Amino acid sequence: MQITHIGSMAPLHRIMTVMRVLHGRKLWLTMDGRKLIVRILCLTFVYDNLTLIDTTTSRTRPHSVESVSNQLYVEFDTSKKGNEKYIGWKASFKTFVPITMEGSFNSPNYPNNYTAFQNITRYVHVPDDFGILFNILDFSSENGYDYLTITTDASILSNLTGSYDVFPFTIRTNASKATLLWHSDKYVTNRGFNLTYVADPNYT
Repeated sequence: MQITHIGSMAPLHRIMTVMRVLHGRKLWLTMDGRKLIVRILCLTFVYDNLTLIDTTTSRTRPHSVESVSNQLYVEFDTSKKGNEKYIGWKASFKTFVPITMEGSFNSPNYPNNYTAFQNITRYVHVPDDFGILFNILDFSSENGYDYLTITTDASILSNLTGSYDVFPFTIRTNASKATLLWHSDKYVTNRGFNLTYVADPNYT
């Protein structure tokens, strides 16, 4: 996907652009510095979780930036110098699921009760030649209505709902990618869930 701010812009002008993707995904942003006019000072700042991670000027060669979180803020500033018109900036971005060796996922507000009307998706991607081992540390939801579904490209791996007596328990897959979907309806809420996952070299 492309983002473009091209056209006449006044000195001391600022434009903020926010790019946000689903939790569990990251952003790969490619700046095209050639669209910045050379004779006037133009700066493009890229922020991740309010931390400055990149600065692009009119003399910067096109390059890419990888986010740490699932959102980026792009700030375009023009200076007060010069009488030329500002051309603006151009960038493209794509989303991807980062490859990790371990991670965790829990329902919002855990260990307090989650809220109604939740639909949250988390993506897990471990290295090729690894499976995934999910450790379910806690789970308590409205039986049949609030649930956590774990799927792979091939099938539904598990559909967790209600309450369980023995913790922790494990769920394994030989797939290197999985999708977790948490859903709650509008009625009863409960404690929710807490889980971790690791890349499993022994289950491929």
